Amino acid sequence: MRKRPSALNYSLKLLSYRGRSERELINRLLMKGYPDDEIKGTLGQLKDMGLIDDRKLALDFINYAKETKKLGSIGTRNFLLSRGIPEDIIRDFSDDITDEEENALRLIEKRNFRVGEKRKVYSLLQRKGYSFETIRKVLRKFYNEEVS
Repeated sequence: MRKRPSALNYSLKLLSYRGRSERELINRLLMKGYPDDEIKGTLGQLKDMGLIDDRKLALDFINYAKETKKLGSIGTRNFLLSRGIPEDIIRDFSDDITDEEENALRLIEKRNFRVGEKRKVYSLLQRKGYSFETIRKVLRKFYNEEVS
């Protein structure tokens, strides 16, 4: 029978793939059946080593969501929550999440939408988590520039 790796070794393996929040690591360790006291000790060690920092990870995820995934504020918030970032940290970075109009315009221009595809543009922006107000402003700007 193969010996299971320690919680620390398993966590280091997970962190070698990508950054993970404290909540994500706890969930993965619990799924593997590690006891609570070993999980707490492991998290303490990882924090001491500087390998777990939810605030830094949140900033990285916000940049990834905005620049790569082109998500709006709602989409970015949901993305952060799905990655285990605590609500209070998301609230602290809410100013970094809200500037979305320029991002939405770049997304539309990149996709080369035509004049008659307003519904497609609206649906895309909605799926990406942009607010109704932002979608309305962006549609006005985009189609006024396209038509004239």
